[in-house]
Amino acid sequence: MTIKHLFPEAWPTLNLDFANELALDPRITFSRSSTGTYVDKNGIIQTAAEDEPRFDYDPVTGESMGLLIEGSRTNLITYSEDLADSSWFAFNSPTITNSVMASPKGNSSVSTIEQTSSSQQLVSAQYLTLTVGQQYTFSCFAKSGNHGWFRLTHVTGDATGCWFDLENGVMGTVNSDGASMTAYPNGWYRITNTFTATESTSTPVGGVPQLALIALARGDGQTQPASIGQNVHVWGVQLTEASFPSSYISTSGSAEDRAADDCSIGSFSSWYNQTEGSFIYDVNVNTDYAGIAELRAGGNSGSRGRFMRQNDAYYMRLNGGKAQVNGSLTYPNGSAKLAYRMEPGNHQQVTNGAIENSYAGGNFGGPIPLYNKMWIGLGENLSVYLNGHIARIAYYSQPLNDEQLQALTS
Repeated sequence: MTIKHLFPEAWPTLNLDFANELALDPRITFSRSSTGTYVDKNGIIQTAAEDEPRFDYDPVTGESMGLLIEGSRTNLITYSEDLADSSWFAFNSPTITNSVMASPKGNSSVSTIEQTSSSQQLVSAQYLTLTVGQQYTFSCFAKSGNHGWFRLTHVTGDATGCWFDLENGVMGTVNSDGASMTAYPNGWYRITNTFTATESTSTPVGGVPQLALIALARGDGQTQPASIGQNVHVWGVQLTEASFPSSYISTSGSAEDRAADDCSIGSFSSWYNQTEGSFIYDVNVNTDYAGIAELRAGGNSGSRGRFMRQNDAYYMRLNGGKAQVNGSLTYPNGSAKLAYRMEPGNHQQVTNGAIENSYAGGNFGGPIPLYNKMWIGLGENLSVYLNGHIARIAYYSQPLNDEQLQALTS
């Protein structure tokens, strides 16, 4: 049976197709009190002005990812694009030179680290203060010059290290909380290491300031140095207090903040049915705790409906939990198509074509609260951001049946 046969009289009354339209509906209010970066269709990092929404692309495929929504973040590295600056400590004197080449943001200055001795050589960020026990994500863009294996670590040993093969695009040993490796054009990779801090200050240990270090490695899992003359290009170093990577934040002389993306729609009368209806969300998430959307009645302090991801599962909760559908299945980070039927006594959730659970919770048989505002990419009492992309939001002013919800999310 085709989609057309499943929907003979069902059309969305709201269709926010961010991935294809690359624009905001005029009914949407958007703000961000700083600049922010995004990836354009050619895989190049661009900068959006204050209050400008960011429509992001996959750096490899060029696929439009939709609207990027993130919480605020601070890059603690003070010179993210100049490793020759004195804020970086070069242990055992590797050569660090800056030159203009094709970088992840186009032609710009890139730092090249070259091994100059048979001793271990490290490049370490100085003048940092971390909180012991807190998770941080350390990242940079790196490209092989004439050597592949590269290491990001929190301390000089291998206990929190991650290794990356820049010649073959392969992630090696991971001894930290997590790591990632994402390809960019012109042979660049964004590599990340998420670790739990065991040191709080950059006080040197064995002559090397701790907290955030990078080095050429002889091979996977090894702390021994590369051979003399081998080198790697590095650009865009970032250290944030977070359990996952975020969009790049450029710095030049001090730590820099990127403000949160706040996005909402408050004009409900033209498309929303206060009695019953169905929401469709097409999202891409980078963390297991994410706000998809939050509905509000009577302003920011009124009754609310939440669409969330937590512990790798999705769920819907209306009116303080009096009606909720808790997702019974878990999903890895990445894309998800979600459908929620809001119908008193017959709520439903479908994720990627799979029926999650039938209506559950309370005595919620009466009308749905009179919602009049939807926050996009934000949930859990407006405290948890999506930290990912929304490709599309659609709303049907009628309760779609299970088969229709499955078709829309498959």
